[in-house]
Amino acid sequence: MVLGPQVTSSALWARFKTWSLTRRVVAVVATLSALLYLPYLGAVGLWDAWESNYGEVAREMIQRSDYVFPFWESGPFYSKPPLLMWLDVIGLSLVGTAHSVGREALYTEWGMRLPCALCSIAALCLFAVALARTVGKRVAYAATFVLATMPLYFLLSRQAITDTPFESALICAMACAIIGLFDKTTKHRAAWWYGFYVFCGLGTLAKELLGVALPAGILIFYALFCVLPTDGKGWVKHVTWLSSKEYRAEVKAGRQPMPVLFDYMYRMRLGSGLLIFAAVALPWLVTMTLMASGREKEGETFITRYFWHDQFGRLFAGVHTTETNTSFAYFLEQGGYATFPWVALIPGAFFVAVKAQARKLSTRDHVIWIGNLWTVLTFVLVSSSATKFPHYIFAALPGLAILMGFFIQDLWDEGISKHPAALVIGFILFALVAKDIAGGPNPSGRDWGGVPGYTGGMKLFTDLIAYQHDRPYPISLFTRVLFTFRNNSITLRTLITAFFEVAGVSIAFMAIRRSRFGLYSVFATFVTLWALWFSWGHWVDLSHHWTQRDVFWRYYDNAKPGEPIAAFNMDWKGETFYSRNTVKQLYPPNADEKLAEYLKLPGRKWSLVEQGARLKLLQQIATRGGHQVRVWDQNLNAKLVLVSVD
Repeated sequence: MVLGPQVTSSALWARFKTWSLTRRVVAVVATLSALLYLPYLGAVGLWDAWESNYGEVAREMIQRSDYVFPFWESGPFYSKPPLLMWLDVIGLSLVGTAHSVGREALYTEWGMRLPCALCSIAALCLFAVALARTVGKRVAYAATFVLATMPLYFLLSRQAITDTPFESALICAMACAIIGLFDKTTKHRAAWWYGFYVFCGLGTLAKELLGVALPAGILIFYALFCVLPTDGKGWVKHVTWLSSKEYRAEVKAGRQPMPVLFDYMYRMRLGSGLLIFAAVALPWLVTMTLMASGREKEGETFITRYFWHDQFGRLFAGVHTTETNTSFAYFLEQGGYATFPWVALIPGAFFVAVKAQARKLSTRDHVIWIGNLWTVLTFVLVSSSATKFPHYIFAALPGLAILMGFFIQDLWDEGISKHPAALVIGFILFALVAKDIAGGPNPSGRDWGGVPGYTGGMKLFTDLIAYQHDRPYPISLFTRVLFTFRNNSITLRTLITAFFEVAGVSIAFMAIRRSRFGLYSVFATFVTLWALWFSWGHWVDLSHHWTQRDVFWRYYDNAKPGEPIAAFNMDWKGETFYSRNTVKQLYPPNADEKLAEYLKLPGRKWSLVEQGARLKLLQQIATRGGHQVRVWDQNLNAKLVLVSVD
């Protein structure tokens, strides 16, 4: 046992072993993931621009008592389906934010993010249960630990954006399908399949057509590769079953076997399942299609926005993308950062994938094929899309984690000496990605708004979850002196570099010694410390520079009643949420003229503005008008600053 005799011989362990497999798996996974995702969840404000955008739509739902027709600022909001906003409504209602005035309730962000974090935790639990019941608890624990500690997974689990409930619904749907397909002991197969259709419906309410297209596509290709007959005789049986009443009667009487494809469709409860899917996914869509009126801020109607812009425009034309002219290799690179340090197991996962036989009766091979198709189809889809964001690779991570879980089991069962190529190549990948992270951030040579931009380093992870990659990175977080040791200044960069070096050397040493226990212990310790530090510490430090909450706290603490606030030449969404839609928007066209008119208002005025060139422009316009400008806490946020004008 990996845990050692002191644990396995204790009374607590004996009691734990009396629990059912499902209960044990859920307890372990829920405890681990809650430890990673829940602490400090509301310690910082909402990230621009996605979290605050969706949060404001949810706030308006409560304010307007309208939970069907989303609203943003002064018009309808058709950008996304409503599931995330409904989850936000729960959180905002719980902490009483929507109906308060002035500074938002203290636990606003906690309330909004908690439902998404709980969705991620529930998805991991169901993911682990599915694998434990079909291929064993060792693969289940390994794959779930891998997925839970991948940076992109735990970072998005801490954000209230549409990808989080979509990914949770996708994982839950595929977990139900795995149990429905491969669990020979279940007494509730139909219930698991109905769960699959429910989660596909919820995924559609979170991420439109992708919520059903991806899980359905995985199962369709699984049927093509692993189920459908490859000989003419098998196809003859399918055609005969469809065309002959006598043959169908023979099958019903048990004298002839059901053709395999129709057997699978029957077991999947395809007909009634599609009705359940429609009952979950279609009411809101049909209502909006028939009754939605008005146009979005960009001029789109619901029909053009939902059915063209979001379903096909993103795929073929490109919409709001921050990455252009990128090849398929872009997501290989982003996947390396998204999975670090598990990038070391990608070669092993590849060897597991290519050795699996498509038509072997082994449950292991079939679950591996599910992981193969999950990973490959997602990668092909996001790589083909004209709209590219780094976090799009998010949906491929669970399939990859399944393959990594099998490799971890193989490495334990067969020994290190049986997998030298996978380990050597994996170590090289680990070292290359670690070098990118520890070696930066480096100046990019760009001058963005008068503030130098940075690339590389820990900013690689920020870019995974942020909308705008040109947003200045707070370099002081990486270079600040933490303490002095023997007259040497120790910075965060120094510690990260040393941490990676110690981990790499220790992992290599254990591999050379062929110590499975040592290799697993070192790697698990390294991953756990990395994930906890990132989730509990660095994410909090970063968030202060990607949120407007701190800036608005300064405004509410120092402004007198009736003093207005504006947003000059910017549209980051947080200004709308944190002002409760009272901010005066001064953006193009004619932003300069709008600012000059705003400054003519009597009394003190406040404004948010981006640092650098736009701040200087505001100061110049105010000075020409005879006004005095005060800049508040310029180091509070690397991107934005609060100013008052008398």
